[in-house]
Amino acid sequence: MALRGNAELIRLCLIVHDVDKSIENSEIEETIEQTIGDVSFEIHEGKLYSIEDTPYRKLYLNFENERNLNELMKIGAIEIHNKRFLVSRYNRKDTPHSGRITPYLLIKSSEKNNSKKTLKDLTEFNIKEYFTTFGKVINFQRNDDHEATLKFAHYDIVDRIILTNPSHEINGVIIDVEKAVSPQASK
Repeated sequence: MALRGNAELIRLCLIVHDVDKSIENSEIEETIEQTIGDVSFEIHEGKLYSIEDTPYRKLYLNFENERNLNELMKIGAIEIHNKRFLVSRYNRKDTPHSGRITPYLLIKSSEKNNSKKTLKDLTEFNIKEYFTTFGKVINFQRNDDHEATLKFAHYDIVDRIILTNPSHEINGVIIDVEKAVSPQASK
């Protein structure tokens, strides 16, 4: 039961990326409320890090319901003092490339496959048809018989696929999914 609760918490969390220290948490709250209306969420600050000697942090927003979270994700960013801050869904830290914003998804034949089927047994049409249920597929690239990379119209589609399940089944073939930073992002 604790695992289910943890999964629910992860599903209801967003990250506001690269927020400089001059931005107050109250400004984030006000901007979100002006953008999507009166919502309830908690803000937690991440550790400070530097980009070109400027201190930044990530802010973690824990929402009470997924509807409000999805409303903010439709916008994808918030703007404060003419600065734009990207917003993404939280991924578990053990997710490859967790915290990165990317429209690329690496799919691989899973070791859980009981049959001898691999990704090569699926057509590009089969794969695109399945993943189109999450959002628009822009590009498909088969890397080899066991993996391929998909590019989606928006990075949030990739996060939603990963949060749904790290393994998916298409026509009897179990595939594992993870974020990729480029079209040929095999490890």
